[in-house]
Amino acid sequence: MTANEKRKHPRIRIYHPISFVGLDEDGNIIEQHMGVALDISQGGILVESLQEVESAVLVLSAVDSNNEFVEIKGKVAYSSKHQTGKFRTGICFQSSPAENIQFAKRIVRAYHYQGKKSPQN
Repeated sequence: MTANEKRKHPRIRIYHPISFVGLDEDGNIIEQHMGVALDISQGGILVESLQEVESAVLVLSAVDSNNEFVEIKGKVAYSSKHQTGKFRTGICFQSSPAENIQFAKRIVRAYHYQGKKSPQN
């Protein structure tokens, strides 16, 4: 990390499909999105989608290298429109450190297993 870096954990660039649902304060689903994870760390993830995320709390789902679903709960840090016209949402994981690390490992492993490369941003 550089001296100006404020993140606790280094990010790993990926390009992996992900879906997520937004929850209200009672835990009810109020929005659903599909997107692509652009980077991930043991503390959070950056997701790009066509729609702006309006919920503060999300449940993220993806498929790992064993074709099993993995899920994690997260809190939206920010969501803004990128120059590409898509929305980028920074999400902080809200599970235990062990669960956060396990989710990140499974997503990174799935990305590398599929052999996909990130497109130029």
